[in-house]
Amino acid sequence: MTRFIPHGEVRVHREGRILVLEGHGPWNVEALQHSTDKAQPILQELSGPWGVMASIYGEPIHVPDAEAHLIQLVKKDIENGRVGTSLIVEKSNSPSFATQHFSSIYQQAGDNVEVFNDTIAAKRWLINTIQLAQSNLEKCSRGKNDAVCNSNLYIF
Repeated sequence: MTRFIPHGEVRVHREGRILVLEGHGPWNVEALQHSTDKAQPILQELSGPWGVMASIYGEPIHVPDAEAHLIQLVKKDIENGRVGTSLIVEKSNSPSFATQHFSSIYQQAGDNVEVFNDTIAAKRWLINTIQLAQSNLEKCSRGKNDAVCNSNLYIF
């Protein structure tokens, strides 16, 4: 595969069990790999259910290979405890396109995704999603034998 200069930027930091992303698009796969490298120390610190709150700026699009790469990254994150993604798209160049584009990516990855117009609502939803997943995980770990635990839906 030909390597290109990263196009697009993602800043990352952690707030409790939330990985906070601020992305300026458009993005290519090299930009995603660069942001993944920056996020690795944070991802290694997260345990139990956790989530992503992503604010999208600029052109809200991934080139096709970056989209496929992101789907695989999200699938891996879900295996490692990611229980949801809240997207804030109002400051992107095209909020309606951003909603469609990102929702499709995260849904293809099997993620629990919601779109918001502000960070307060996005964070509230994500905290509630993480708390519900934690509560369900604790119930299942105590040996509760119900449909939620038996179906592996305890994370939602």
